[in-house]
Amino acid sequence: MYFYQRLRDLREDNDRSQSEIAEILNTSREQYSRWESGKRELPMHNFIALARYYSVSLDYLAGLVSEPRKLECTEPYMCYYKRLRELRKNNGKSQSEISEILNTLQEQYSRWENGKRELPMHHFITLARYYNVSLDYLAGLISEPRKLR
Repeated sequence: MYFYQRLRDLREDNDRSQSEIAEILNTSREQYSRWESGKRELPMHNFIALARYYSVSLDYLAGLVSEPRKLECTEPYMCYYKRLRELRKNNGKSQSEISEILNTLQEQYSRWENGKRELPMHHFITLARYYNVSLDYLAGLISEPRKLR
């Protein structure tokens, strides 16, 4: 399932309109509609905000798992870029090696890892799969790693 289908399903299951969800995310209904239809990529900070709002894991919201897991915020929100650096170093990889996996420039990856730019969601999912960790762990929403597979 594509994540944007899950966005619509969760919104409808919670009897919410696109306007109501857009207001929660501090955006327009038109912009939210683009995210929900898959025409635009949902920014990571909004992806995390929706997981918190619906109290579901990022893995479920992204369509990586079919069973809804509750979001377990066991620690204060940790900026995901810190977890990117931690996982890369713990796996003995360079920024260049990770940027090759993401098919991007090392300079761009460095901006993401240093918190200067927001990591696009499709790269976030790619890295979760590469490291075999849940999106919740990668985002710093839970402290204990949870495997995807």
